[in-house]
Amino acid sequence: MSSSASHDTYIKLMKEAMDKMKTNNIYNTAFGEIFLEDLGDYRESQLEKVGIKAHFPLWKRDTRALILEFIELGFKTKIVAANAAIFDEDFVGQDITKDLIYSLPDEVDLCGENGEFYTFCYDGPIFKSPVTFEEG
Repeated sequence: MSSSASHDTYIKLMKEAMDKMKTNNIYNTAFGEIFLEDLGDYRESQLEKVGIKAHFPLWKRDTRALILEFIELGFKTKIVAANAAIFDEDFVGQDITKDLIYSLPDEVDLCGENGEFYTFCYDGPIFKSPVTFEEG
């Protein structure tokens, strides 16, 4: 599949999700962007088209303070992908912990904001129960 077809599919699926939100009287949504202005602008422009307001509660926060607060609050997060130029394959699958954060190379943003790694949050104080998943 071409990257254009993939993007077209993404746009279609997002439109369907946004329409469903409006059907359920949801007119606001939040995203976890911290620094990526172009992505924030893109999300806002897409949501404006259907009358939904985007919010960015983590915008421009210090990522060291943010990740430490996240861990202290009890959120559980698994690393699901990582930049192979920086990390070996054993890095993927680990949970974000203070020990892991303190072991990251200096050039790595502690929240992975530059694409160093991607995570999946599966438990925390706002969850009714942990998300069950299988590693693979």
